[in-house]
Amino acid sequence: MKFMIKTKWSIFKYIPALLHSITLYFSFMIPLLLFPGCEKDFSFLSKKQKPAAPVYTSHKFTWRVDTLGDRGGASHLDDVFIIDENDAWAVGEIFLLDSTGQYGDPFNAAHWNGEKWEFTRVPVRIFSTSNDTYPLPLTSVYAFGTNNVFVNSKRTLMEWDGNDWVEKAYFYTGNNDTTFGTIFKMWGRNSRDIYCVGANGYIVHYDGAFFQRIESGVHTYINDIWGVVDERTGKKKIYCTYGDRYHLDEYGILRIHNTYAVDTLRQTLPKQTSLYTVWFTNDSPLYIGGGKGVFYYQDSQWVEVPLPRYYPSRIRGNAPNDIFITGAFRYCAHYNGSTWHFYPELIENMGSFFGLDFKNDFLIAVGSVGQRALVLTGKR
Repeated sequence: MKFMIKTKWSIFKYIPALLHSITLYFSFMIPLLLFPGCEKDFSFLSKKQKPAAPVYTSHKFTWRVDTLGDRGGASHLDDVFIIDENDAWAVGEIFLLDSTGQYGDPFNAAHWNGEKWEFTRVPVRIFSTSNDTYPLPLTSVYAFGTNNVFVNSKRTLMEWDGNDWVEKAYFYTGNNDTTFGTIFKMWGRNSRDIYCVGANGYIVHYDGAFFQRIESGVHTYINDIWGVVDERTGKKKIYCTYGDRYHLDEYGILRIHNTYAVDTLRQTLPKQTSLYTVWFTNDSPLYIGGGKGVFYYQDSQWVEVPLPRYYPSRIRGNAPNDIFITGAFRYCAHYNGSTWHFYPELIENMGSFFGLDFKNDFLIAVGSVGQRALVLTGKR
């Protein structure tokens, strides 16, 4: 008897679910029976979803070329950093004539406000034993926000804090430091984690309070540095390119660890005259540019990018499908995830780009042409 009662209640337990399934069936089938022309192909129920189509960015940019500085002053810009399309900094040396037709002290930085360039003089300490300052040429710029902008002179690290320029580190320890090298470029994760590189294989790390030398093992120019942070692990991956066109056997790629740098991928590198630039993301191959062109590292080998070999000086991008390259003769090319596009309308016999930044749909490249600084802006 107990078994029969249990079975009986088990049957009634599933009646509501059965009635619900019957209701859904007839609500679906009745329209098909009443309207014979209605679609009766149910194959979509078993179709697998197709993978997302590749995303290709646009090659179409509106270009504007400007020159800054007056003739006779040997103006130049060496680096640029974009915070957004209405807030960017370029550094170098700009000479302007005053109202009497004379050159005063040069400007060493220019700020883009979305409409025009505004010139400024960043006071740089001349000697470690003196507080005397002068707007010495600036070589690199990197920013973490509008009021968190860092610039390098050849030996000093300065920060714009929204009110003033503040010296954060003076790297040159004196005439007895024969291993010191002029600072060329920097990269950082934040204002307490900045790396600067330069001549004589010089690498230094700034932690927000102190700086520490990192041994590179090389004695030539370290021309560029780029890094990424793995969002999952928080670990940094930092690479530098080094080389000097006058010492053809000294070129390569360094990977920076905590207190030292190691020469890497040397065995497979294509023959170069120098290596000027490096760029990559967590999802892209490692890109390098040098006197023999642009290459990327994939499947344990280097692949050359099919572009003119116009001494690419800088590679920067937003993502693996949105990359720019600039160099000598106003060379400029873009990768959209599928094809490389070279912009012949920008090419000139005179003028070279030394610095480049690219954020979202806005690009700025800087350099020199004749005795003036050269600025290229592009908007997509």
